[in-house]
Amino acid sequence: RPDAPAATVVVTGGAPALGAELARLLTDAGRPAAYSERLGGGRGQEVHTVVHLGDPSGSAYAVEDLLAEAEKAGTRRLVHVGSAEVYRGSAADECAEDTVTEPPRDPVARAWWNDEQACLRWGGETGVPVQLVRLAEQVGRHAPVRGVLATWMLQAWTRRSMTLVEGRVHQLVDHRDTAEAIAAVLAAPVRSTVYNVASARFDEERLAELAAETARLTAWERTSGEDTAHTPPMSTELITAETGWRASAPLRNGARAQAQWLACDTHDELSDLLQQDTDG
Repeated sequence: RPDAPAATVVVTGGAPALGAELARLLTDAGRPAAYSERLGGGRGQEVHTVVHLGDPSGSAYAVEDLLAEAEKAGTRRLVHVGSAEVYRGSAADECAEDTVTEPPRDPVARAWWNDEQACLRWGGETGVPVQLVRLAEQVGRHAPVRGVLATWMLQAWTRRSMTLVEGRVHQLVDHRDTAEAIAAVLAAPVRSTVYNVASARFDEERLAELAAETARLTAWERTSGEDTAHTPPMSTELITAETGWRASAPLRNGARAQAQWLACDTHDELSDLLQQDTDG
């Protein structure tokens, strides 16, 4: 059999299963990649390109440690994968990459912002190009279980009703679109610092229907949600204009895979997962 292409990208951070899946999908997209929970580790190899999965809420790989080890490894390009939650609490109807220009007041958004700024400062000090990719709520196996769809799926599997918030709009991104978007960013010259990435947009009822269709039919109730901070939808025009990337993954397939994973592979963790924070 032909030899597998040598990895040119190292994916770090995040949950190992998610990181390994992203590395596999990046390889499928033409950017050979491998996952490592951390850089360095005494191996002493040079790492040309790093894709770091941010997780300020509970990552075992702090951004400060990543940056120190990336410098030691001679990293020449860094893509920090953040979240649309950096826009959480914004009054904008739709967020462009420059909607947030100062530290957000919302504590969740501030945590994502702080990690982004640390990466940008490091890039300015070292001369290494740093780009930020802000993802919508992720969909697929091993997706972070802090989004609304994942929460509703867990509630459906445990026969709890979903709570719909009036006026809320959601964006989702399939793992395959995430990998294709990062591959497109890496293939293009470094131009913009920040890109928004999302596959599709849903209103509250359409998202509830997707949860019911891919997990289990379940009842829902409504609330005004006046005291809840939301994440507005993002514009993805910039990444399309500069790299040619467009969302193409069939999102329902990713949602079905996520529902099956939540039902079968996380059974013992359901009680803990249901207690995690969501978008509201």
